[in-house]
Amino acid sequence: MNKKYIEVFNYEILGYLVMENHHHIILRTMGEALSKVMQRINTEFARTYNRENKRTGHVFEKRHKGILVKDDSYLWIRKVPVT
Repeated sequence: MNKKYIEVFNYEILGYLVMENHHHIILRTMGEALSKVMQRINTEFARTYNRENKRTGHVFEKRHKGILVKDDSYLWIRKVPVT
């Protein structure tokens, strides 16, 4: 993920997993609304993916679904290293 967005929107990605038509992201927002963070993440991902694959349009089928994680139930996503 582009570090300039992380600095501007003040969030931390703890883990992610990209699937064929959706993704799972564990992130911590620190003041910014989740909807704004997700808009930036999805926009940047789509631009990069479309440019690299010479295509246009939406990459993922639906809008994001935010779930507040209070336990370890989603930590399997952290198996993918964040670089």
